[in-house]
Amino acid sequence: MGGRHCPFGKRVSVSGERESNLLLFPLVARDYNFWFYIMTNQHDAVLYIGMTNSLGRRISQHRSGEIPGFTADYRCHKLIYWEHYNDVSDAIEREAQQKKWSRAKKSHSLMQ
Repeated sequence: MGGRHCPFGKRVSVSGERESNLLLFPLVARDYNFWFYIMTNQHDAVLYIGMTNSLGRRISQHRSGEIPGFTADYRCHKLIYWEHYNDVSDAIEREAQQKKWSRAKKSHSLMQ
């Protein structure tokens, strides 16, 4: 039995009897992108802290008001800070850390 070319792996023989559709996938390192970010409104009166896997898309959603909630209510359209992470748990941890901080501590950390 002839196997067809598959870009993800190759067909293999199971127990030497017949070809199977089982694919062997190579381990491929993949870069993941996660973003911790802070937004504010026109008058810098409020701070919004978030985390996303697509910063450009998420900022666009905030600016358009497409997602109801805090950023739409307070018109948080100005991105003032962001950090990139490859591991989602690191980005979530950073977001949680910042949400626990007082506004004064957040503002002070942004100034440095």
